[in-house]
Amino acid sequence: MAPTFLKEFKFLFNRLPFYVIFYPTSKCNASCPHCFNYQRQQEASLKEELSLDEIEKISKNFGHIKVLVISGGEPFLRDDLAEIVSVFYKNNRIQYISFHTNAFLTKKVVDTVGNVLDKFKDLGVIVCISIDGIKDGHDRFRGVKGGFDKILETIDGLKKLKDKFKNLNLITSTIFSHSTIDSFADTIRFIQNNIGSVKPSLAFIRGDVKDKEEKVIDYIRYRDFYRNFKYQVDNNISPFSSLALKEALEMVVNKIVVDNYVDKKQTVPCQAGRKLLVIYENGDVYPCEILGHKLGNLRQANYDIKQILFSQRNRTVIENISQNKKCYCTWENVTALNLLYSPKFYPMIIREWFRLFVMKTRQAVKR
Repeated sequence: MAPTFLKEFKFLFNRLPFYVIFYPTSKCNASCPHCFNYQRQQEASLKEELSLDEIEKISKNFGHIKVLVISGGEPFLRDDLAEIVSVFYKNNRIQYISFHTNAFLTKKVVDTVGNVLDKFKDLGVIVCISIDGIKDGHDRFRGVKGGFDKILETIDGLKKLKDKFKNLNLITSTIFSHSTIDSFADTIRFIQNNIGSVKPSLAFIRGDVKDKEEKVIDYIRYRDFYRNFKYQVDNNISPFSSLALKEALEMVVNKIVVDNYVDKKQTVPCQAGRKLLVIYENGDVYPCEILGHKLGNLRQANYDIKQILFSQRNRTVIENISQNKKCYCTWENVTALNLLYSPKFYPMIIREWFRLFVMKTRQAVKR
């Protein structure tokens, strides 16, 4: 058990960010009002996207990456995702790959995920699928007719993979925004009760969104919902794995997100730029998805992330992020990561882990 534990948590001693969000493309096949990446999507060009050879160069200049998130745009519009994963697995010993998708491209999603699972037996694979309503409600919100049916078809294909590969975890993400506020609770319950093998997760609207009205919300309804929300956990998750820690963190994250929203300030020191990094399809590097401060471009830095992160200018920028109490957001991923480096929250995290994996006061994800 000791070697496994050390392998799971060696990322804590990384000099470079261990949590990397990579946008292989910003192109998208949906049109969502809550999208915070809409400007890049409108300007997206295949000519600007990093080639596989360029991604290899970037990867070789990184150290260990524990978690690689593949996002977009719709990442499965790109044809070489499995090859991209192979590059990072070979060079950076990634332990978890997380695909974020609208799941409309059923065959490409299932085939690509199946390819990755078959090739890398010890790699934790997460597929996060956006579901923002039930049936026509989801289709209207995403601007894609028949999209909801496509999602169910994709999930059915992924369930078959999950029966074969225990290292596959399926989750959904449902946004809480102006358009979804009335259907939010029903959507989560539908996922819990009607879609097996999938764990629902909550997403509070964030960033500079396409339709500004989407940020007009009643946060009290969100707070009341998550306080009574029956969390589900996949029974395949080991109590002493990073995924177990992730589950415990999620029990705390929703409260922090609402606190940030209400107080309009950073309630937990932010690790963006230090432990987390965002790389866009053209090589642009940002500390996170929310801040509009570009740290540099990897093409212009000879594909060496260290040249960008360790410049005196960017050292100051990154240092100021954690000290700037006016810099706050409602992004669950970075909030969970921030909690890892905030000792005052450790008792709360340990308590939630104990409840989930010792007392088992949670629902199992339905098969």
